[in-house]
Amino acid sequence: MAINIGPQGVIDNSAQWIGDPTGLQGPQGKTGDKGYQGDTGPQGDTGPQGDTGPQGNTGDKGLDSTATGDTGEQGYQGDSGSQGDTGEPSTVQGDTGEQGDKGDPGNTGEQGDTGDQGDTGEQGDTGDPGTFTDMDPTFTTVTTTGNVTVGTSQNSADLTVTDNIHMYDENFIGIGDSEERILFDTSGSIKMYNGSNPTTTVKLGVNCNPSYPLQVSKGSSNPSYVGLFQNAGTASQKGLKIQIGSSATSVGMEIFDSTNSICGSVAGYGATNTIAFIQGSDERLKSNIKDTDWQGLEKINNIKLRQFDWNKSGAHIDIGVVAQEMQDIIPQAVTKPEEELDENGEIGDDNKWGITISEIILPLVKAVQELSAKVDVLENN
Repeated sequence: MAINIGPQGVIDNSAQWIGDPTGLQGPQGKTGDKGYQGDTGPQGDTGPQGDTGPQGNTGDKGLDSTATGDTGEQGYQGDSGSQGDTGEPSTVQGDTGEQGDKGDPGNTGEQGDTGDQGDTGEQGDTGDPGTFTDMDPTFTTVTTTGNVTVGTSQNSADLTVTDNIHMYDENFIGIGDSEERILFDTSGSIKMYNGSNPTTTVKLGVNCNPSYPLQVSKGSSNPSYVGLFQNAGTASQKGLKIQIGSSATSVGMEIFDSTNSICGSVAGYGATNTIAFIQGSDERLKSNIKDTDWQGLEKINNIKLRQFDWNKSGAHIDIGVVAQEMQDIIPQAVTKPEEELDENGEIGDDNKWGITISEIILPLVKAVQELSAKVDVLENN
């Protein structure tokens, strides 16, 4: 229902309201200032998820993740793996080839050793001295041309002797013209001179016309040795002595091939009491010179160092190598015989394997270079 509010009365002098104390409602006052915000109330329950919004625009394309970076430097080659097992031999035999031509006859074998000399018989009684006219003409012949033969066999030489010759002098025997040129003295020495000047060089050749004071030659078809210097006896015996000049360039021995081209030499240095084995290495004698691709470190690591006993003497060696084991590692250091055994089925002087130790020096140098390069890489990293 509606309520009407009457006009407000007034207060008289006695402070009493006259009329209705409630007056008419005045106009609405202005809105007061906004009060301070109260504390945040507790969070309400999460509402249901709204609908999925529309898909956003596609972003810019990123960097290509499949792009390949620059290729790094190639690393050092790793060590070679162990050699694989030897494959099974084939059981299929190939067809027999045609028979080859008959080979040339082999070289004549070496002459056998001279047998021991028999005992010397007792010396007979000395005969009476004779004269030239007393000699039996059967054994002494003088021809009309002046040729003299002593013995039963005569030829056209000026002097032919078919038996031993004994010529005696007080101190020596001399053969020559006005001066003895070949002397056989009482000490057993044989001396050769060039006339009256003993300092002049004479030449002695065996199977050759000598160009040097001593020159020995033999046929190329004979595989035996040219000479032998033997001093048999105890271990303290010495073999061959070579004396050269005192210069630093004095050469004690030079070795040449069949074309007379030098292969190397042995030099002695008196000032330092040393010798040097010199190999030919002249740049002018070489071609196709370039850096080697030989793997020195791999080769050196594959060398098998052994200890062993020598069959002949029983001497023990603490460290060494076996030639057959070196053949596949450093073949240029191995001397391999053409035949494993001689004609008697034995190991002869020409059937032995050998090692040239100096041929291992350059592989050692190459191995050190490779190690040095690896150290440099490690230090730089």
